[in-house]
Amino acid sequence: MIIAIGIVINNILGEQGGENGAQIGLYVMLAFIAVAAIKFIIAVLYIVMTALAVTSRRVVGKVGVLKVESLDLQIDKVDNVSIKTPFIGRILHYSTMEIKSTGSSTGWK
Repeated sequence: MIIAIGIVINNILGEQGGENGAQIGLYVMLAFIAVAAIKFIIAVLYIVMTALAVTSRRVVGKVGVLKVESLDLQIDKVDNVSIKTPFIGRILHYSTMEIKSTGSSTGWK
C-alpha cells in the first residue's frame, strides 16, 4: 500500500512538474519504498523473535525485539485461549493467539 502511494505521487509529480517534478517524485517514491522496507523488516523480526512453549505445568513465552514482553503462567491459571486467523493467514500459515489468565482483564498476545 505504501509503495503504491509512492508510485502514484511519483506519476503525479512527473506529469505536472516537468523534469524537477520527476526528480522530486522519484525521491518521494524511494522514501515510501524505504518506509515499507523498514516496516517489513520490523514485522519479520517480530515474528522470528517470538517464542511460546506450552508444557503440562505452565505456559512460557516471550515476544519482541527491543521491548521484550514475557509470560510465565501456571496452566491452572489459564482462563481462556483464543486463536484468530485472517484469510491471508490461512494461506501463509500464521495466526494470532491470545492467552487470558484468571484475574487479568487483558490478554497476552
